[in-house]
Amino acid sequence: MSNPLKGEIDFPVGDTSYRLRFSINSIIEVEDILGIGIVPLSMMFNNVATLKARDVRAMLWGALREHHPDIDLLGAGEIMTTARLQPTVEYVGRALQAAFPSPEGKESPSPKRGRAGTGKSSTRASSRPGSIPKATGG
Repeated sequence: MSNPLKGEIDFPVGDTSYRLRFSINSIIEVEDILGIGIVPLSMMFNNVATLKARDVRAMLWGALREHHPDIDLLGAGEIMTTARLQPTVEYVGRALQAAFPSPEGKESPSPKRGRAGTGKSSTRASSRPGSIPKATGG
């Protein structure tokens, strides 16, 4: 059984189930094959109108690397042929999302600050000679 917390997705194809996962090493290998960086790679499935079958095959191959290292690019293409293109895009897209999870419902912690200009005026001169104390706020 796949472990979504580890970024693993099971891809059922006929009587076989393939475990997909993008590790850092497999992402780097796909970057090398496609000649693109991690950001365009992570956004590839956002616009399926421009998606190429070559890219989907390379991504599927990369996602198979960890659990099915004996499958080469041509083997990934055979899996795509059996599974059909749309399901392959769907499952590889899920594996890609699992590799780049967005924190749902969690915002970056930000320090609690008062409103700008609510502090008191500074009365201490700077260490630079001839500097004039500045008031904060407005």
